[in-house]
Amino acid sequence: MAKLIDRAIPDPGYYMIAAPQTTIDPVFKRSVIFITGSDALKVYGHIINKPTQLITCEQFPDFREITTPIYWGGHHDWEVHFIHTLEELHKCSHHISHGIYYGGDTDFIGMHSRKRNSRNIIRLFAGQCIWNEFDLREEIAGGKWIIIPGSHAMRTVLFNSPEESWDDLWLKCIANVDKMLALTAELDLEHKQN
Repeated sequence: MAKLIDRAIPDPGYYMIAAPQTTIDPVFKRSVIFITGSDALKVYGHIINKPTQLITCEQFPDFREITTPIYWGGHHDWEVHFIHTLEELHKCSHHISHGIYYGGDTDFIGMHSRKRNSRNIIRLFAGQCIWNEFDLREEIAGGKWIIIPGSHAMRTVLFNSPEESWDDLWLKCIANVDKMLALTAELDLEHKQN
């Protein structure tokens, strides 16, 4: 079970899970966000459980082996962002945690993805989430986010769950933290669907 972290601002490699039964911006409702970076004023991350209808290989011919969807990463910076586990690209990527890298040269990623089973090693995101540090501190203090550290179990969630629905992945992440909280979230979800 993942350890719940009590911290003001999550470091890169941490995950933020939208807390059930809180008032939160609808963009983030039932979201799981992987934090990819921070600086003195801002925190950056990507929503990992909101796939689009766009398939990577159909949009990017260089990635013809990648049949997973492109994910909607957030409503800022509408460029394509890469999160991957291609250690051989460490010189053109930023290591985040637990063998997960951010960014890289698209030609190198395309070439290396053809050499391996790329289905579970690369995720593409359209856009990203950006918070100023003050606002994120307030949201966390207000109980809107559950913060958990990166781990190999969460790496598996990030790279091996492309077919799961948004809500299933969100519930799985909450259950990784607190089984009773996951039960409450699941009941709340069922109530809203009926």
